Amino acid sequence: MENLKVIGTIIIKEKPEREKIEDKDIILAINERAIIAVESFFISRLEMYKAVYYHRTVRAIESGLISSMHEIMEEMPGLKMFDKMAPEDLKSEAQNRKFKFDDFLCLNDYLVLAKIMEKNCKDFDKILQRKQKRMALEKPEAVTSDEIAEYTLRWDRRHEVEEKIRLRLSENGFPKEVCESIMLDVPFPLLMVKIGKIYIKYRENGVDKISNLSDYGKKVEKCPPILKLMIKNDMLRMIEQKVFADTDDDKTLEKIGGIAREVLGGGGTYPLHI
Repeated sequence: MENLKVIGTIIIKEKPEREKIEDKDIILAINERAIIAVESFFISRLEMYKAVYYHRTVRAIESGLISSMHEIMEEMPGLKMFDKMAPEDLKSEAQNRKFKFDDFLCLNDYLVLAKIMEKNCKDFDKILQRKQKRMALEKPEAVTSDEIAEYTLRWDRRHEVEEKIRLRLSENGFPKEVCESIMLDVPFPLLMVKIGKIYIKYRENGVDKISNLSDYGKKVEKCPPILKLMIKNDMLRMIEQKVFADTDDDKTLEKIGGIAREVLGGGGTYPLHI
């Protein structure tokens, strides 16, 4: 077996025959005595994402700010940095003198908010009046590593889903302004951690072994039950698709949630915490 160099609760997996050890050759592993700390980390992070970062009101307000920034983008070109542009697109834009990085570097909260208020952006006004979009459906689900990009990065998929929901709402006689307000929100997974890259060093039948966190949680009997449950249910790669709409009517929101649920293939909860 390859040598294990122990540094506190961290283990480095080494190959003595290597003449030069590169960063990609070093595997860090956590001693299983520290597994409770790893479990606590995941649980704490999950709670923070659920209660704060991806809270429905936070996401609704963020969508309103993004919409408002789109309205002022022509007057503040630096905001194009945030406009779903890949690094290669930014480089191309800069080379064609359509985008200047100085325009981005001079941005700050005060300038952006001042311009938004000057333009009387409607979504920002709704935020100030505490009338931001409301959540009609929340659908948590586990995704594979390959599906993460499909769900979270593909804007064309989001637009396709939104259009399907709008079409269904229109067919069911919903007002045009409600149909047009539909938004699908898909933030990054709750625990954006590559669990295949986290290793645990443990002993089995008197032999030191190393396993990535996922395999450790499935095979080792003494793995903490909460962590085993999280791994079994793929909670470490959980996303939450949320559908939002502009309406103050609870019944309307509930109906929108039902239609959105059908479009997204079932599952989820609607309406949640009206």
